[in-house]
Amino acid sequence: MRRILNIFLLLALLVLMLFTGLFFMVELKEDKIIALFSNQVEEKLRTQIELDHIDINLIRQFPHASIELENVVVHTVDDIHTAHFTRPVSDTLCYLNKVYLEFSLPALLANRYEITSISLYNGKINVLIDRNGSDNFTIVRPDSVDNNTSKTLDFDIKNIAYNKIEVDYQNLVRQIETRLSLDKGKIKTIRKNQTLDLEIKSNLASQYFRRGEKNWFAGVPMKLQGSLIKTDQKWKFNQLNITFFKRNTFNVNGFIGTNRQKNVDLSFSTQSANADEILQVIPITLNTHKWHFSGGSINANGTIKGRMGESSSPRVDILFTIANTRITDKNRDLEWKLDNAAGTFSNGSAHHKNTAYLGIDKADITLGKNNRIHLNGSIHNFSRQVVSINTNLRLNHEILNAYIKKSDYELTTGVIDGNLSYSGTLAEYDTLQFSHIVSGIREGNLHVKDVEINGRNNRIKAGGNLQLQKNWRIDSAYIAAGGNTINFQGSISEPVWLFQSRPFLNANVSAHTGTFDLREFITFVMNENTSAAQNNRHLKYNVKANAAIERLIYNKVEAEQVKVSATLKNNSTHFHRFESEICEGQLNSSGTLLKQSNGWYSLKSQSDLKNIDIHKLFDQFNNFRQDFLVDENIFGTISGTVDYYSKFDTNFAFQASGLMANADISINNGELVNFDPLYALSRFVDIEELKHVKFANMENNILIKEQTVFIPQMTINSSALDLAVWGKHYFDNTFDYYVQVKLAEILAHKLTNRKKKFEDVGYIVQEEGKELGIPLRISGNPDNYQVRYNRQQAGKSIKQSVQEEKKEFKNLFKKENSEKNVIDNNPADQETVKAVWPEDEKVKTTEKETKKKNPSFQIEWDD
Repeated sequence: MRRILNIFLLLALLVLMLFTGLFFMVELKEDKIIALFSNQVEEKLRTQIELDHIDINLIRQFPHASIELENVVVHTVDDIHTAHFTRPVSDTLCYLNKVYLEFSLPALLANRYEITSISLYNGKINVLIDRNGSDNFTIVRPDSVDNNTSKTLDFDIKNIAYNKIEVDYQNLVRQIETRLSLDKGKIKTIRKNQTLDLEIKSNLASQYFRRGEKNWFAGVPMKLQGSLIKTDQKWKFNQLNITFFKRNTFNVNGFIGTNRQKNVDLSFSTQSANADEILQVIPITLNTHKWHFSGGSINANGTIKGRMGESSSPRVDILFTIANTRITDKNRDLEWKLDNAAGTFSNGSAHHKNTAYLGIDKADITLGKNNRIHLNGSIHNFSRQVVSINTNLRLNHEILNAYIKKSDYELTTGVIDGNLSYSGTLAEYDTLQFSHIVSGIREGNLHVKDVEINGRNNRIKAGGNLQLQKNWRIDSAYIAAGGNTINFQGSISEPVWLFQSRPFLNANVSAHTGTFDLREFITFVMNENTSAAQNNRHLKYNVKANAAIERLIYNKVEAEQVKVSATLKNNSTHFHRFESEICEGQLNSSGTLLKQSNGWYSLKSQSDLKNIDIHKLFDQFNNFRQDFLVDENIFGTISGTVDYYSKFDTNFAFQASGLMANADISINNGELVNFDPLYALSRFVDIEELKHVKFANMENNILIKEQTVFIPQMTINSSALDLAVWGKHYFDNTFDYYVQVKLAEILAHKLTNRKKKFEDVGYIVQEEGKELGIPLRISGNPDNYQVRYNRQQAGKSIKQSVQEEKKEFKNLFKKENSEKNVIDNNPADQETVKAVWPEDEKVKTTEKETKKKNPSFQIEWDD
């Protein structure tokens, strides 16, 4: 034990003596080393170096000696043009808080001054290259290499160490800017002839790496470890591992040439790398500031081959798989789950973003709940990020709502599934709406199942099958809205316009439905259009439609087996054909519904009536809003033609003041039952016969305008008596009728039954070529009317007026607003001289029942 202790003390003494000797030797050479270093720096460098302190330290790196420099400032050279740089640049090439230059002690004992290692601490390095290619870091004089004095200070650097160094790099030639934070690292060098073998172990972080307008690797921490071999021709990577975010490692092998046009041949691979972190560092623009990637893994293998110079880039090819990655669309608060995907990436034949290509062989995506997309496709031309994909999808209303952006509609239920081929750009995605989706569809088919939509003011349901190409073909579909369900098929041309801010619909459809409630439909349309006007979203459209309706209802009006052919265009609807069975007869019509500039509507039509049951007609049309002649009073069938014009306000309420109509009609097998005005003839006919009057046929031309019904003179051959009738009926339910009863019939049949004398008949007139007759005038309203003798024969005047008005009315269908030119030719009433029958009293009847039992009236004659 004592012997071992003696040996240890002896060794310690020898080490101490050696260390002391070395210390004194270094101290003796300190001034010479410092002077030599200072002279060499001044001789070899083109710039100035400033420092606060220089010293030789034997302890720090023993058994190596080191020169310790404090607060070293190396100024940049004056060759570069600072005005080329957009952001301010420093006139300092580098600032270092500490620099250690290590010497080999054996060499130092042999009077050789070799620097074998360099250590840099706490500083910043600014590397600049201007547009002309001039730099700020070529500080060694070109003629100093052959200077013999330089051999007295030699560099045989085997290690380079650094800690807390920031590098700011701007290269205007290659349009590259980067800032790196070198946390801690070490490079070991081995020289073999012309070969330099480097072992790297370094931690660093990229604050940013910009090339042009692209920013990569922002805030990405990295770690490098492996071997690089430098020859006079290339840098060779031998199992170099690059780790991002501490857990994603790329293994790199291959080489990069060192000539001006650098040849590159690298291969790399990664296994189970974190997907969201890797997608932040690969040079693909995916709008990651709007998308958030989380979780998942990537396996990838790739190659980089070709020339890498100022005007050229190498070819990049990558094979990859991705699994279980979640992608959040920050704009829409929508999460995509990429279950698995496989594909390729290449920068293409031109090795440029214009030819870059991301191919997706397959991808399975889940969105929200119960939404899935299976797709394959590509993103190519990364300047525009053009997307081409083929999908098999199933989407519910929640996902669809995310893309109905700034729309008046919201889906509440429903599913859409099918296949689509789509083309578009990722640049559109931030503002992606249905218009972008529709414009990008190349072909496909969709099945829409039970989609329910909250409209502007209504709820809509829809479903069906669509074939999608440039034009959409609707194989079978339905829409339930406004209390109606319509089944239809057809086509929509250029459907993209339907989803623009100023939508346009161009379609050709055929529809059919069972029962269609027109009033409910009008209410639905008016509600939607009112809100559309408030939102300044006026739908423009050009729709050709054919419809078959089994039963059409509007309030009490009912029509069956309706066939419609129409064109809906902007503010007008043209009915080319409207056929129906109505009131046990036939109606054939055509016309136009037009929206005026003031928001009102006008309807004009031309109709043919055939054997319409007049009793049901009055009943279904609510007696045309009058209670004088009602459905209980009239029976028979009506046929003829009707030209019609009317107006409706902005709420589609009928405006009586705008009604005009011209009707050439005939009533067959007519009957008047309990029609009060006929009781005025009870002076001549038994009242029982007047309660139910029948006539085989009656024809006339009736005009309606300015809230007045004009009835030209017509002859009625009835079961009670034959008479001529003409006059006017006003919309306020007052009337002015003229009746002429044939005297011969009265004397031969009617009055004989009542044993009246001839002179009791009253005022008698005779028109040229006609029989004697009793002229009567009935005027007033249903509750208070008068019967009087009338010398003024108004029949011809009214007939002439109707003929003139008819001509003007016909022009309405040829020229808009011609109804303004229609002239009212109503005859003026004349003063009258009363001739009252003795037994009669002046009549002012207020109750209909009194008139029926004991009709009384006042007969006058006109001057």
